[in-house]
Amino acid sequence: MKTHAIFTGSELLSGQTLNSNLITLGMKWNEMGWRLESSSTIPDETQLIKKTLLTAMENHELVIICGGLGATSDDITRRAVADALKLKINYSEKIRTELEEFMAQRQRTPQEQWLKNQSEHIESAKLLNNSTGLAYGQIIKYGSKLIALLPGPPSEFSPMLNDELVALINSKKSFTQLNYIIAGETESSVERRCSPIKEEYPQIDFGFCAQPGLVKLSLRIPQNIEVQEVEKLCKSNFKQEILNKPSLAEEILHLARSKKWTFASAESCTGGLVSSALTAIPGSSDVVSGAIVSYSCDWKNLHLKVKKSLLKKFGAVSHECAYAMAEGLRNKYKVDCGIAITGIAGPDGGSEEKQVGLVYIASFTPTAIKVEKCVFRGDRNMIRQHSVSHSLNQLRLQIKQK
Repeated sequence: MKTHAIFTGSELLSGQTLNSNLITLGMKWNEMGWRLESSSTIPDETQLIKKTLLTAMENHELVIICGGLGATSDDITRRAVADALKLKINYSEKIRTELEEFMAQRQRTPQEQWLKNQSEHIESAKLLNNSTGLAYGQIIKYGSKLIALLPGPPSEFSPMLNDELVALINSKKSFTQLNYIIAGETESSVERRCSPIKEEYPQIDFGFCAQPGLVKLSLRIPQNIEVQEVEKLCKSNFKQEILNKPSLAEEILHLARSKKWTFASAESCTGGLVSSALTAIPGSSDVVSGAIVSYSCDWKNLHLKVKKSLLKKFGAVSHECAYAMAEGLRNKYKVDCGIAITGIAGPDGGSEEKQVGLVYIASFTPTAIKVEKCVFRGDRNMIRQHSVSHSLNQLRLQIKQK
């Protein structure tokens, strides 16, 4: 479905607010196999909204307008869209009643004008439920086109997009979408390894979206192709790399649970990001025992029993230190598996012998410790994110080999 997105809000153009909704929409459309062909970011001006909408409708099947559905003076999207399409504005008693009940529960009395503004809907529009806010979304079928109005706050936009709009559009699609998360590969290597599938099925559209240490692979498969055969080829081409869970952190938790193992991390340059990734997942407490952020050499010695003589001879950023950190973590805290990381995330601290981006990662199970030397590119944040992804994947492969 060819889609154009319009984001309204002067704050988006002044740099005051990051347009995270565009990122959310782009990732979701890529996952679903639909085409977000273009987007516009415009201020809250009625004539500009109307002009941008009518222009976008000329070449797109779906136009999504994000923002301007509240009840303040700059929330003009509903009326601008209605005016552009020459449709009437109606007032929904259903919306009004629900708003009154909501405000009564909070012992607040809304103003009449606020209720009137929030109860507006465009004639013939289907209302989209807002599970996290008060502004209903709307979707209008206008000839062969669809126009969707979604709220601007990301906490409202994302649930409505996923739970309401995507579900509605998905029921009408004429293809099958396969999505895989490939760990430990680059975007170019995943594309290269997909070449045999492309050659056998040239009708399939492939999508590649790279993140630190991961590539999201999507395949848009026409109805005349046997999906199971394509699945077999993908799983054969990426036997070890395809995740069975939505993220590396969830995969680690699943693998550890299956063996009734506990997990801990010892982190220097990543400052607790590994344990944060795991504990962000509900229910992780049955696996994660804890974490040590041993940033200084003194803490490596005190909390992980890394010998001062070792640190003096090889340095904190070394194969030997990473191994000792993992060994100390496993022995002292009696955990079954885990990760130890030490490195130089920059932008300072590098040298000719040990450049910025040099990271040593140790992963361990009850019977083995594995250390890998890595050199990551990018700024401090990217180096840290790559370290987290690589360490989790390193442990994943080590567990699966047992």
